[in-house]
Amino acid sequence: MRNVFKIAMFYFLCIGVLQAQNIEGKIDKNSVTYESVSLSVTVDSLEEINETFQMEDLKSLLKDIGTNETLSFKIICNGELMSNGVKSYMSYKVSGNSDEQEKFIKSVEKIIQSAKNYYIKN
Repeated sequence: MRNVFKIAMFYFLCIGVLQAQNIEGKIDKNSVTYESVSLSVTVDSLEEINETFQMEDLKSLLKDIGTNETLSFKIICNGELMSNGVKSYMSYKVSGNSDEQEKFIKSVEKIIQSAKNYYIKN
C-alpha cells in the first residue's frame, strides 16, 4: 500500500510541476513569416490544369515570401487504369529558392507545359 501511495504522490508531483510553468510573452498577430513553401496540385485532365492553376496565383504568393526561403512545386497527373488495375500517374516536381523567383517561375511553367503534353499525348 505504501508503494502505491508513493507512486501516486510522485505522479501528482510531476503533473503539478509540469503545469506550473507559465510562459509569458507578446504575440504579434500582424506578422506572418514563411519558412518554406511547398505547393502540390493533383489533376485528372488537361482541362483541370487549365482551370485549377494560374501563374498569377503563384506570383502573388511569391510576393509575400522573404529572402532565402525554400520553394517547391509539384504537379501530379492522374492517368487511366492499367491492365493490372492500378491507376497510372506521372508527377513533376521543381524546387528552388525565393531569392531566384524568376527562375523558379520559369521552371514551374515548364513542368505545367510538360503536364499538359502528358494529357495531349495520352
